Amino acid sequence: ADRNDFALLFSGLLTLEVSILLLTQEWARSALVKRFNSLAIPAGLFLLTCLAIGWAATPFGPNGSHPIWTYVHTVPAIAIARSAVFIGLVKLCGLACTFVLGWLIASSDSRARYFFKVIVVAMTIYGLWALLAHASPALKFGVYNAFQGDRLSASLQSANTAGTLFAASFVLALCLFFE
Repeated sequence: ADRNDFALLFSGLLTLEVSILLLTQEWARSALVKRFNSLAIPAGLFLLTCLAIGWAATPFGPNGSHPIWTYVHTVPAIAIARSAVFIGLVKLCGLACTFVLGWLIASSDSRARYFFKVIVVAMTIYGLWALLAHASPALKFGVYNAFQGDRLSASLQSANTAGTLFAASFVLALCLFFE
């Protein structure tokens, strides 16, 4: 959450993934066309949210722009950090791409079940690697600074984040087991 560089990288990758999916896969385009009506309201609300957030980068607030902009010779804005507004918008668009990607994958029950199994297997492999890398430092593959010394943090820099991820993965694995 604190790393804007990773967030922007993954937002760009998600945008690229959705674009490639829509450009190369007929099933994705047909799912988007057939089910577009069910996406219209969330898309409209998302656009309204983006406009409300983007408004902070303009000088057209109830009290005008922030007074700090009078000392700088540039276009004023309501927000002090205009770049933070744009970074937040890009991260929000990455989240929207994640939503659209999941929505497209879930358009087919068999495709959704397949991706569910892939996610459970991938998280199981990641969890086993994290456990083995915690026990044997030789398996950390150059990500030494990301690990906490006495807690199972995987490569996530926080044992709490890793615990949440592994707990959610365990619940998904139980769902797959009892399906």
